[in-house]
Amino acid sequence: MLTSLALLVVIVIDQLRTDELFRVKLNPAGIGKLINQGVFYDDAHHTQFFNMTCPGHVAISTGAEPGLHGIMLNDDWDPKSEKPVYCVEDDTHHWIQAAADEKDQNLGTSAKRILTTTLGDEVKMLWPNESKIFAFGFKDRSAIALGGHLADGAYWFAPKSNVWTTSDAYLKSNTLPKWVSEFNEKKYAVAKSLGRSYASSTQSVEDVTALAEAAFDNENLGLHKKPDILWVSYSAHDVVGHSEGDASPALEKILEAEDKSIARLIGKIQNKLQKKKFLVVLTGDHGAGINQALYPAIPGGKMKEHQIEEKLNECLTKEGIQSHHRKAAVQLHSGHFYLANDIKDKQNAQQKTKYCLQTEFEGIWNAYTREEILSGAIPTTSWLKNLISSYYPSRGADVISVFKPYWNSHDDVVVSHETSYDYDSWVPLALWWPGVIKKTIHRRTQVTSLAPTLARLLKTRRPSGAMADYLTEVLDESK
Repeated sequence: MLTSLALLVVIVIDQLRTDELFRVKLNPAGIGKLINQGVFYDDAHHTQFFNMTCPGHVAISTGAEPGLHGIMLNDDWDPKSEKPVYCVEDDTHHWIQAAADEKDQNLGTSAKRILTTTLGDEVKMLWPNESKIFAFGFKDRSAIALGGHLADGAYWFAPKSNVWTTSDAYLKSNTLPKWVSEFNEKKYAVAKSLGRSYASSTQSVEDVTALAEAAFDNENLGLHKKPDILWVSYSAHDVVGHSEGDASPALEKILEAEDKSIARLIGKIQNKLQKKKFLVVLTGDHGAGINQALYPAIPGGKMKEHQIEEKLNECLTKEGIQSHHRKAAVQLHSGHFYLANDIKDKQNAQQKTKYCLQTEFEGIWNAYTREEILSGAIPTTSWLKNLISSYYPSRGADVISVFKPYWNSHDDVVVSHETSYDYDSWVPLALWWPGVIKKTIHRRTQVTSLAPTLARLLKTRRPSGAMADYLTEVLDESK
């Protein structure tokens, strides 16, 4: 029974592909509890065409497609300045008591570029003073994408300063809460000593959990008049997966740490809330490909991203397409190409770009122009059906290439994720609460169904861009 829900906890493991859970022994009090004792959808998939951290986290919190919420990739493109724009970039809001992240610019961040509401936003609009929303993630884009526009707090790690911070978009006082400052004092030396390896360490997993626990205690989550939400995102899984591969001992070690931390968090919540109703959700922001180097006989490969743009522009020059100011076409990343502003006949240039991509690159299955995508003039194949709903017109590329299976454009990592294929979209989706009758559903399910289902349980409106069906098994079980 989930009437009068006091606390919702949503846990996101970055780059957790579902099959990873089938090959390890899980903690019966942690992830094992969630998938073996709860309602577990073992064929859940993201429906955005480009599977990566920012759009994946936004899909979880909003239930919307990129064509509505506007976050297609980890970076967008500003056609006026002809420069990339970070998915949560906002130069009117800055990090508190910390330097901006590893990017060269003094970057400010907020949820401004997310163009729909999140689940937490809907709760805060209804009960601004009776409910609290907190989000934690190692990456700023993870915490912000989950917390949304109106969260009481969204916190992430600032690698240049070795502290956990937030943006003044969430904290007008420009002073971190006492419990966050005390946490930083306690953890600063450890984070600094680990340096860049902190992001891939079990310590980062433990610290994200400890900070979420500190918020749970100090902000009295689950004890307010209306339901509270606690979002927790673990990023070490993604960092290790990229560097070590999808089936490596190092990744299993991180999964073990995540499992242990989740068990600790659930136990703490259950001990404190006692008979109050709470719900725990486990999912992921995207899956991952394979370590192609281990399987040379398997079709697939890497197109060296830094060489794609050069080769494309050589082809465009031969086809008579040139810019007077810069290269005719710039690749943002993941096969998204933008034409220079001074090119007059854009439609002709788009077709030439498409031709060059089709003929010059082994790993590209096909390419589609802006006009083809917006008019729906693309094949109705299963692996292309989400391209239109994942395209936001004012930020979308002039030409988008579709990679072949097990091909990617990231030559600097062991394993990548950026396509619409099942290995990049497949994530666990499990919901557990005290008293739930365990059930495993073997039906292909959309992750975007999570937000509207949770909205129904919380008795709020759906987030503004949420269009998917309910997870009916959860609602039936929660009566």
